[in-house]
Formats: sequence, structure tokens, C-alpha cells
Amino acid sequence: MNLSSLLTIVIALGLIVVLLSLVRSYRQLRPVAPQPGGEEGVNLPQMAGDFGPRVTSRRIAYVGLSFTLLFLTAGGFHLYWAFFAAGPLRFDKIYGNLRQLEDNRRRRESESTLRGWIFDRHHDTSRTLVRYRYQNGKVLREYPLGEAAVHLTGYSSPIYGDTQLEKVLTGSSKSAHPETLSEKLEALGREPDRPVVAADLVTSIDGELQQEAYEQIRRYSGAVVVLNPQNGQILALASSPGFDPEPSRLHTSWKQLVTDKIKTPLTNRPLLSRYSPGSTFKTLVAAAAIEANLDQQLFTCRPGGWVPPGASRPINDDNDHVHGQIGLTEAFTKSCNQYFAQMGVALDRQRMATAANRFGFEIFAEAKESLRADLHKQFWNVDTPAISLVLAPLRSSFVSSPKLALVDLAQESIGQGFVLATPLQMALVAAGVANSNGEIMQPQLELARPPVVMSQAMAAATAARVRRLMAGVVSDGTAENILPLLADQATAAGKTGTAQREVIVRDPATGEPLTYTDKQGKVFFKKRPVQDAWFIGFAPVDNPKIAFAVIVEDGGYGGKIAAPIAARLIIRARQLSLLR
Repeated sequence: MNLSSLLTIVIALGLIVVLLSLVRSYRQLRPVAPQPGGEEGVNLPQMAGDFGPRVTSRRIAYVGLSFTLLFLTAGGFHLYWAFFAAGPLRFDKIYGNLRQLEDNRRRRESESTLRGWIFDRHHDTSRTLVRYRYQNGKVLREYPLGEAAVHLTGYSSPIYGDTQLEKVLTGSSKSAHPETLSEKLEALGREPDRPVVAADLVTSIDGELQQEAYEQIRRYSGAVVVLNPQNGQILALASSPGFDPEPSRLHTSWKQLVTDKIKTPLTNRPLLSRYSPGSTFKTLVAAAAIEANLDQQLFTCRPGGWVPPGASRPINDDNDHVHGQIGLTEAFTKSCNQYFAQMGVALDRQRMATAANRFGFEIFAEAKESLRADLHKQFWNVDTPAISLVLAPLRSSFVSSPKLALVDLAQESIGQGFVLATPLQMALVAAGVANSNGEIMQPQLELARPPVVMSQAMAAATAARVRRLMAGVVSDGTAENILPLLADQATAAGKTGTAQREVIVRDPATGEPLTYTDKQGKVFFKKRPVQDAWFIGFAPVDNPKIAFAVIVEDGGYGGKIAAPIAARLIIRARQLSLLR
């Protein structure tokens, strides 16, 4: 609920209280007609016009009624504007046009200063992310990458506000607006100052890689994150579906954008969508096993699955595959669920929680608490603090407590159950492995920031071992189908993931949830199962220069959908000299 709606409710409730109080006062103050005989049976003389209480009560009632009418008028205006600005009529075409034409004050304020340009890592005017263009006597804000980078650059609109990096770059200067009388007198007869231009922002993004990332994911709902694992620089941050941030097109499509509850194009998926990470989480479990000296442990993958202690339902592998007695290397290459479920239980809750926390997951004692994870406002390595606020990601979560059943721990160990992660978080998991020291560097969007270590995810030797495990997934495992795509151009390592979850079924026409009623008359939302396709990894194998995470919502198997997308991004990164 927004502020306008909240204030509307407060005023409405206050109005009801005032009306009830006036009615009650009116009834209490209204004189009672004299009755024959008083307390002592004596008739009281009736004064002419009942000079005292009757006239006073009537005047009080008139005054109260007047104030009530005034209050109703003021409240009516507030209700009207709140209803149109934040309520169901906010998309009224006539109102929208009037608001756009008449809100000149906000327009003058927003145009009194010029924002800086937003550059990609090359700081070249031909490769900007956001810039100005002069056309027909007007200075227009332009977004060369359009929808490919809108969830990073944001948009700037006098009507719909500013978002993302555009919200950071609003220029301001007191000298541009004379305030005192002396300042105004000095301004008379003087050539008007040119509009103040705010500082530019040079980002770590590679514009061409950003464009390629979006082109690869635009057919789906999903996200792509690419970064340098050695210094934390973000190279691409793509979310699909996107939308055109150009002001006139944004105005035309706004109603559809905010009411689309199925595709949710306004959602910044890399930062603000949390998913079950599926088998990509086994990367973290493998690192924890090596650190705990359990990497030589053998477990049996049997027909019918493995039943965790205290549970009744088994954990199975995809299509009920059976691998027999198996070790870490083979289990990782084949992505064996039974093995990693048993490994997670062997590691126990505390060691699993410690490992998850080192990789950047927030640890919660209760599952309900984890669903209310807040924004991580100290996430970025920045010189401009506002970036940390406007691009704050949701915290990824791992649930661990003595009350947690072992079956829940086993499910989390294969990336299901209570564990939830953003695509950016899973890119950091891959980056921790790819980093030569096993460190996760604090992500940065501003170019040339000094690298800062966010956490020591694992020892350098452990990272080297996990890198070999991930290389085996591509050379001889669940992602070997991308080898022809890579050909001889690049080497890559990674981990596939196929995560199961349930989503609410929505009406295609309205976007509203569909429901059903059970035999007891209880109403429930209809749900359907989906499989999200994941692939995380890095390239090249021997000297990683990029780490990445790709997720395709309801895409099926990670090796078939997400891994080929990553392979094409690796090839494009090589063409852009990002693998050197």
C-alpha cells in the first residue's frame, strides 16, 4: 500500500469519527420538550423561543454542519486525486494526458538541470548507455540500448519518476536557482546560465555484452549476470522481459507494464527475484565437503531413492537414475541428488550454514522469516552511495536451526526446499570458485573502483578443486552439449541446475489468480509445477576472466536451455577481448 492510499484511509476514518461525534453531540444537546409537571409536579414556564439551550444547541449544530461540509470538500478533493493518482482510475487516458500537460512545475524542476551521461566501461560517446540528443530545439534523454539495459539504467519521467541509475544522476545546483533578493537582482540583465550538468557515471558494464545477454534471454522470462571474478566488476546485468524506457513510449505502455502480473516486466530479476537454485547449489555443498575433509566419502545412489532419517518420502534422481556407490567427482559430474542429499546431512546443519554464509547467503532460523528477507543495502562496492540504495538486491536465504528436520536439510543440499537465491547471488557463487584465492569480491558497477573482498568463500586449494569439478561438467557431464558451441574458441566450466517450484495460475486476460474450492468449502489458489533452467560457471578454465549465472524461468533442463545461452555469451566475451 502506498502513502497516498494510506493517507486516504486515515482521512476517511477521521471523517467517520467526526461525523459520529457530531451526531452524538447533536442528540445530547437537543433540548427535551417540557413535560407537564416537574420533579415536584409543577408546570415549568416555557421561555419564548427557549432562549437558552435550544438556540445554543441549534447554533452549535449549524457551525458543526458548516465545518463538516468544509471538511467533506477538502476530503473529497484528496480522495479524488488519490483515487486517480494511486487507485484503479490512475490509467484513465484523459487524466493521464492532463497530468502530463499540466504538471509544468515538475517538468521545469526536472529539466532545470541536466543529468550526467551514463557510459559503459569504454567511456566512449559512441557506446553510451544513457545520453542526451538535441532534436527540434529540445534536449532529449536517450537510451541507446533500450530495453536491453532498462533494469540497470532505469528511466526518467516527470510522471512516473526516476528509477535505477537514472535516480542516482539527477543534477542539482543552488546557483542555478536565485533565491535571495540580491541574487535575483544580480541575475537581471545577465546572460542566463547554461543548465547545470551533473557528473557522468562510467560503469563497468560492457555495452555490447549487455546487448548480447539480453538478446539471448529476451525470448524467455529470466536473467543473466556476468562479472569479473577477480575484481567484482559487473559486465552485464540483463533481465527479461524488458521494456522501452523512452518517455513517450513509456507513457503509452505504462498501464500494460504495471498490470502485467504474469510476465512482470518491471521486475529486476537479477536483483529482486529469488528462486530455488536447484543443482547449482551443489557447487557450494562440494566446497563445504572438501573443506570438511569429507570429499573422499562414498554414498550409494540406489533404486527407490534415499530416505533421510525421520522422513517417509525418498529423495530421487531425475528420471529415477541409479548411480550405485559413487564419489564426489562422479556425483558432481552427473549431478546426483541422492549423493548430495546424504552429503548435506553428513556435513550437518552448522557446517552447511557456515558454508552458505561464507558464499553470501543470509542464515535464518525459521522458514517464514526467510520469506521476508530484506534488501542488502551495503551490497555494492561504490563511490556513489545512492547506487547502494537504488540497486540493493534481495538477500538470498538459507534456513538452518536445530529444529530443522534432516529431510529439510537434505532438500536444501540439492538446492530445493527453503533455500532461495537471486541470479546475482549464484553468479557470486561461481565467481568465488573462479577467483584464484577462493574469495568473493564485492560487486562494483562504477569503473576503476579498488577491489574489495566481500568474503573468503573457501581456501584457494578448495577453489582449485571445485574448478576442476566444474570443468568436468562441461567436458563429460550434464553440460557437455555446449562443447560444439564453444568449439576451439574457448574453454568453460560450470554447473547445471533444474529447480522445481510451484507458481500460481493466473487468468491470461486479467492476470488475476485462479482459485478452486475443496470439498470442505475452503478456497485455494490454483498452482502448477514449473522447472527453472540454471547454469552457472566461468571461462576460461585455466585463468577465469568472467563468471556468470543464467536462469530461464520454466525453461526445463539447465543443460539444454541455460547452458547454450552461457556458451554464446562466452564466445561473445572472447570476441570483445574480455577473456584476455
